Amino acid sequence: MAITLNAELRERVGSRASRKLRANGGIPCSLQDPKAAVITFSIQEDKFLAARRAHEHLFDISIDGVNHPAVVRELQWDYLTDRINHVEFQAVVRGVKVESQVSLTFIGRPSSGVLNTLVDQVLISSLPSLIPDTIEVMASALGEGEQLDASALKLPEGCTLVTAGETTIATVSGADAAEETESAEGEGGAEGETPSA
Repeated sequence: MAITLNAELRERVGSRASRKLRANGGIPCSLQDPKAAVITFSIQEDKFLAARRAHEHLFDISIDGVNHPAVVRELQWDYLTDRINHVEFQAVVRGVKVESQVSLTFIGRPSSGVLNTLVDQVLISSLPSLIPDTIEVMASALGEGEQLDASALKLPEGCTLVTAGETTIATVSGADAAEETESAEGEGGAEGETPSA
């Protein structure tokens, strides 16, 4: 089920118009569709954030009475204010799978050694309504000297992996190696110190 977001076409674009829009509680947006021209519009920030909190992924963008099924393709954040600068939507077709980037959430710690995360997102394919918020990775199931490849990820039902299966997601290095690295860094700092008079 999709949630409807009422949108207004943007007559003016640019940084000045966008700042004014955000000051009035709106978010500048665009809709990308390979079969049509890009549409620029705005939506209300509070409505969009409420949908995100409810874990909605499929939206009906209502523009001039016409609904455009879409998913979020990219969010651009203002990291100083923690507000959304821009949302880029991707047009989709109900019942047709779409590829999307999904973040990984690492749960727990390895039974031994130090976890090194190499990838924090993977590309999956699923129906728009089944796009997960995140994919959990049980780091607690890994041990020293082990590595986790993308093919070993447990994906939610209805999702298939697009990222190459041999992609290394994380490795677990020995605790001794980590301690040696820290020790070497500490010794290097000590050699660089100037003795006091």
